[in-house]
Amino acid sequence: MKMPYTFGTILYARRAEAEFKKNGRRPNRIKIFLKYHKHKDGSHVSSESAATLEKIEQLLTVDEEKGETSEVNEAIVPLKEDAISKVLSPDKNGRVRGMSFKISPKMLEKEASEE
Repeated sequence: MKMPYTFGTILYARRAEAEFKKNGRRPNRIKIFLKYHKHKDGSHVSSESAATLEKIEQLLTVDEEKGETSEVNEAIVPLKEDAISKVLSPDKNGRVRGMSFKISPKMLEKEASEE
C-alpha cells in the first residue's frame, strides 16, 4: 500500500524529539506515524490512508487487549512484529518506515539492547 508523504519539512527525528521534550519519554514509530499521517483536525489525508490507518489502529487495540504493549517498552517494539509492518509489509533492508532515512533496523536493535 502506498501512503502519501505528510511529514512536511520537519523530519521524524525532530518530531520525535519534540514529543520527547513534551512528554518526557521517547514515542514509538507507530504513534508518530499515526499522528503525522492525519491533518491537524484529525481527519485523514485520503480515503486510502484512512483505510490503512484504521487497520493499524485496530491492530494496536488488539495488541493492547492481549497485553502485548506496555508504556515502558513502547519504543522498543520488534520492527517485524509491529502494526506498521503487519499492515504495510515488513521494512526493507536498511530502512525503517516512518523514521529518518539515517535510521536502520540494526541501529534500533543496538539501542534497544543498551537500555
